[in-house]
Amino acid sequence: MKQLITFSAFAAIAAAGSVSAQTPAYSKPSGYVTEVLKGDGAFNLIGLTLHESPIANGSVTSVTSTRLRDSSVNFDTLLTAGSTYILQFKTGAQAGGVQVITSWGVSSGGGNTANDVVSEDNLVTGGVVAGDTYEIRKAATLSSVFGATNQAGLKSGDSTTADVIWLPTSGGGFSKFYYSAGGGFPPTTAGWKDIGGANANNQPLIFTDGFFIQRRGAGDLSLVLTGQVQTVATQVFAAASQFNYVSGIFPVGATLGTSGLQTTLKSGDITTADVLWMQNSARTGYDKFFYSAGGGFPPTTAGWKNSVGADASNQPLTSGMIIQRRGLTNVAPNVTPPSSYSNL
Repeated sequence: MKQLITFSAFAAIAAAGSVSAQTPAYSKPSGYVTEVLKGDGAFNLIGLTLHESPIANGSVTSVTSTRLRDSSVNFDTLLTAGSTYILQFKTGAQAGGVQVITSWGVSSGGGNTANDVVSEDNLVTGGVVAGDTYEIRKAATLSSVFGATNQAGLKSGDSTTADVIWLPTSGGGFSKFYYSAGGGFPPTTAGWKDIGGANANNQPLIFTDGFFIQRRGAGDLSLVLTGQVQTVATQVFAAASQFNYVSGIFPVGATLGTSGLQTTLKSGDITTADVLWMQNSARTGYDKFFYSAGGGFPPTTAGWKNSVGADASNQPLTSGMIIQRRGLTNVAPNVTPPSSYSNL
């Protein structure tokens, strides 16, 4: 399902500092992946495993409720109005944690200064303190991932005929988007649209989320995604008693055994544990996995298991996954990178 350049190729790109004229240059380490999207009505579950390069790295000067201040950074000049940004903590109680940032600087009000960004959640409650380090990257968008004029080659049309991108929303729902080539009657402009036909060129894609591409076009389509490799543990969100659509975060080498998900997800058996659903390569169904703490009768060993209880610790993570959360509380498990990433 996912074809990848090797880590040696990533390293070569980084060492050279640039790539061929046919491939965009990115901050190191970087590269590309190819997602094979099945057509003829298939729903393809994928996630973004290569990411935008950070545009800011810093250390928290102070934090108050949803406000983070870094007195050494002027966010009014660094960030662009109308864009969405991703704040990720690198150290501290929220290491790996991700916040969506849509407000910053003086214009965000509430006594904020140009040195402030405003998060969705209460940072103090989350344990963020002065001295924690962070990075900020611009969120990918429909236009940046699939091309402003649909260079990815998804089937264009209207909401009933085009390929549709399903993005998860809170509460288990989805927002839907498609590409219109324009024209028609009444005439429309070309571009990415929401299901109601409004402009969605700048619709953000949050890299911790998995999402579906409903292919109404015929046959396979190779979607090439480029970007920077994430090298640190990253939190994904799993709401209680819900199916949660998450990204595999890392482009290659990550397995259930290296993922670290078992430290947060509910263990048990296939009927009681949190279940990780991964789509098969034909996009026709899902393989299901759970973590067993071992023991029981007949006794089993601790570890990741498939749906029939066989060892699955070496099962590679797919780019998009579903966490069926049976636990009764919301959790934010860290997906940890393979040990080889420490050399990148």
